[in-house]
Amino acid sequence: MRSQIRSIQRARWFSNAAAAALLAAAGGCTTLPPTARQKVADAAREYERGNYGRAESNADTVIKDYPDVNETAEAYYLRGLCAQRMRRTGFAAKDFERALKLSRRKDLTARCHAALGSMAYDDQRWNVANDHFGQSATLLPPTGSVDEVYYRYGISLMRVSRDAEARVQFARLIQYFPNSIHADEANRYLRNRKTGATSYAIQCGVFSRADSATGVAARLTRAGLTPRIEVEQRNGRSAHVVYVGMYTAQKDAIAALPGVRKTIPDAVVAPR
Repeated sequence: MRSQIRSIQRARWFSNAAAAALLAAAGGCTTLPPTARQKVADAAREYERGNYGRAESNADTVIKDYPDVNETAEAYYLRGLCAQRMRRTGFAAKDFERALKLSRRKDLTARCHAALGSMAYDDQRWNVANDHFGQSATLLPPTGSVDEVYYRYGISLMRVSRDAEARVQFARLIQYFPNSIHADEANRYLRNRKTGATSYAIQCGVFSRADSATGVAARLTRAGLTPRIEVEQRNGRSAHVVYVGMYTAQKDAIAALPGVRKTIPDAVVAPR
């Protein structure tokens, strides 16, 4: 079974977001009636259990009956998470936007921005991603899974040549989350900026098991690409990292990225 660390990290971020922002709904709403509050709480629990259809159904009930109540923002956010899990990204984005308009809670507002920023990041809409990540990073305290926001925000800033601001996000990640899965990569970005390194590759996965990396490399080979596996130290442990290509200019690596993503959708450009 594929055990890509980045995918696990992303799943953990959204799971924690649901737990923090949605389970609070049971005691935090004052406008929704008790039955609706219970529906939101039930939806949150079903989401945490992985029952996305049931969670969506509970959220739907609240949204249908109370579409414009501020506290319904939690139901929109939860339904958006469910839609995202079920790969209905257009629907998810609309729900996150609606939740953002209704929300009066800083934590929920921040998580809506993080979700929208992440969707824009995956679509390489860097300026949109930066707008949302900037709002999220300002509102969220440096706890939980916020390292994912700092990391993605830093990468997104680099894509539009806002390197000084990107360094701030990487530095925050290292300061507050020294054991994060992204800490070594953030350190590498900072080090390369100091030394003027200009070598980049497309990173296709970071694995604890060699056979998992070999499996991904085989997929890339079948797609006509030339992958390589390098063993690196990540957070004090050996990791098997799959790369494709080597580029002297970041823009060339970015140009090649869509072709690699046809096989590995979450591939990213990484400095070497």
